Amino acid sequence: MISDSKEEKIIWKDLFSISIPINWTFLEDDGVISLFDENCGVGVLQISFASKLVDTNSLEDVSIMLAKDFLNQQSYAYDVSIVHFSEMMGNQVSRISFKRGEDYWNVWHIVKSDNVALITYNCSIKDFGKEINIYNKILNSFHWVKKRGSS
Repeated sequence: MISDSKEEKIIWKDLFSISIPINWTFLEDDGVISLFDENCGVGVLQISFASKLVDTNSLEDVSIMLAKDFLNQQSYAYDVSIVHFSEMMGNQVSRISFKRGEDYWNVWHIVKSDNVALITYNCSIKDFGKEINIYNKILNSFHWVKKRGSS
């Protein structure tokens, strides 16, 4: 069993905060954040961001559209019915889970009015489920940081 009892809160570039187990590694390379347990982990959680132009679409519509676009970019054909929408910690979130080759993938788009976080988690199919409680706890700790002067 992988231990996740002690956590470290990270605030990244005044954009978001997240809590990760202290035994997990936080790496940032060219705007992509990778989170993993290098000693006994089985997968990697990656986070990247994009600015979102304010438009007339609802945040739910945007998150679902981004998920469908992600699926369309994959080399395998996936049915868009695997896109699920929810609200998590006040954020509009789309989620996709799928198998690709020998890997299992989860993909989330967390949308707010001016930013989008793309979060992926992947591991080998044989290891699926071993870190599910940990990455769900990490995801549930995700918060956009309010910019000074914003409401």
